[in-house]
Amino acid sequence: MNGKPEKSDQDWFDPDDGIELTEEQLDRAEYAIGDKIIRPARGTLTQTYATATVPAREEISLSVDQDLANALRATGPDWQSKAADALREWLDHRRS
Repeated sequence: MNGKPEKSDQDWFDPDDGIELTEEQLDRAEYAIGDKIIRPARGTLTQTYATATVPAREEISLSVDQDLANALRATGPDWQSKAADALREWLDHRRS
C-alpha cells in the first residue's frame, strides 16, 4: 500500500518564511555564487564597517606562473586579499 507515514523524517522549511532584511542590511551583505564571493560583506547585519577602515580596491589583471596561482588559490576563499596583503608587505619591505 502506498501511504504517507505517520510522521515524516523532516519537517519542510519554506525559505520564504525566513527573516526579512532591510535595504540597508542588503547593502552590507556579502554576495556569493556558490563558494565564489562576488562582493564581500561591508559590515554585519547590525553594524557597518567604518569606511575609513576599508580601503578602495581596484581590480587588476596580473600574470603569474601556474604553480603560484594554484598556491594562492589554495590558501582559501579570501586568497585575493591575502595576496594583496603579501604584495603590500613586500612593497613596504622594499621601501625601507
